[in-house]
Amino acid sequence: MRLDIPFYLENCEFKIVNCVFIKGEKNMNVEDYMSRSIILVNADDSLVKAARIMQEANIGCLPVKKGDEIVGMITDRDIVVRAVASEKTMAEVRCEDVMSHSAICIDKNEDAHSALEFMAEHKIRRLPVTDRGDLVGMISIGDIADSEFSNEFIGDTLEKISEKTNESRIV
Repeated sequence: MRLDIPFYLENCEFKIVNCVFIKGEKNMNVEDYMSRSIILVNADDSLVKAARIMQEANIGCLPVKKGDEIVGMITDRDIVVRAVASEKTMAEVRCEDVMSHSAICIDKNEDAHSALEFMAEHKIRRLPVTDRGDLVGMISIGDIADSEFSNEFIGDTLEKISEKTNESRIV
């Protein structure tokens, strides 16, 4: 299901577009593991700025906004693989040039086990977390790794995320 979802951050209104929600069983909720700090970049920001933010915050993924909407996600891998392939200098390339143009989201009340299964299915390591459409945090496989989930289950999830496939990733 794809929805346009407004959310609010620091007195600014944003909207997540092309957001896919997942539904799962209740147990330990995503909210119990997510990071509550949200850092965004603008679509027209340079990759140098995005990379510096990622380095300083020790994160690998940022939601990308354009005006009052979240228009995608940019990862450290997007910067390396897509930007280097463009053969432009990093100062010339904008976030919107290499970002994924959709954000797959999960509700904070969903089961953390379901989040791991969804990450494995879609070969992604991080998900924006929402509460009734409002962006409230981010969750990664690393956030869940030091939990009651077995190392075997976490390892299996990471293995599935890392498997090579002929299918296209979400872009």
